[in-house]
Amino acid sequence: ATTAAATDSSASTSTSTTTSSCTTCSSSPALSASLNEPIGDAEHFFFGSSASTSTLSPLARMSMVGHRGCSASAPENTLASMKLAFERGADGVEFDVQRSKDGAIFLLHDSTLRRTADPTCPTSLLERGCSQEEYLTMLDIDVSELSYEAFIRHVPVGVWRPSEGLQEEVQYPCLMTEVMSILPKGKYVLCEVKGGDQASAKAVAQLVEEQGWTSEQLKFIGFDLELMIELKNDLTQRCLDYVPVIFLKDVVSEQDAIDTVKVAHQAGLDGVDFQADADMVTAKVVDAALFSGLCIGVWVWDVLPLSDTVETASVLRDIGVQFYTSDLPSSMCRWMTEDALN
Repeated sequence: ATTAAATDSSASTSTSTTTSSCTTCSSSPALSASLNEPIGDAEHFFFGSSASTSTLSPLARMSMVGHRGCSASAPENTLASMKLAFERGADGVEFDVQRSKDGAIFLLHDSTLRRTADPTCPTSLLERGCSQEEYLTMLDIDVSELSYEAFIRHVPVGVWRPSEGLQEEVQYPCLMTEVMSILPKGKYVLCEVKGGDQASAKAVAQLVEEQGWTSEQLKFIGFDLELMIELKNDLTQRCLDYVPVIFLKDVVSEQDAIDTVKVAHQAGLDGVDFQADADMVTAKVVDAALFSGLCIGVWVWDVLPLSDTVETASVLRDIGVQFYTSDLPSSMCRWMTEDALN
């Protein structure tokens, strides 16, 4: 989730809905019930067939997700960051994807490399004839206009020391397929598709079809409501409607959150994901989501200093929030483990 992306789209009851053209696969819960009927099995839908709503405690129902991996300890949206989050106990990781000029789907939050890139041109690009001046210019170009193979994959985006005594490892923008290939059994990813990026939305749907990723492994999130509906439609047409598509929104009130739940449900989406603010995400909001068969999660935001704290996480866990995207998955997972033992 991202503060800038929060302005990508606002919920509107006049939005279009998902349509199903696949007759060989079952419809998702959000596509098959009215708002007047509780669907009830959102936990099963989000956590898979191994979860039982009758045996899951509030603690067990909330999984911890590493925001851009373990971004407080390793370079964000890198393979090292993803691995570290899992090593430290995260149930899932969140990452952002972009599409390059040559069609690669890779991890990057911003539309350019400027913020995360090393300002010094790497040797591999110098040897290819790229000057320091050209390198700096290219860091400000939208990555959709750059080649992944020829440029992006060579750009250093941080260093990480795996453990004391080991040499630092330079990190580079990695492919989505690379992250999925190291996904531990029973873990999952939240893949954010950026607002207005139809090309990436179509490309990730095609990747799901080609790679055979499951709903237990992958869930899509995004702030752009219309794009999320397009993505859900594309997945449905490919008989992949079982892959969850979740609407992200920075809500301004409890009622706004409840209204957003209704919009997401009517649009045929599978869940909602709000900022981790207990004043906005209340028991009424959680009940509305679960009653509609939607999963519900929250994400931390640096403008809300208390959002990434044990105190806030505890309140949201106790009212039934199902997943919590944190910049501090290590600390949060440690708290959850200790809390479960007390």
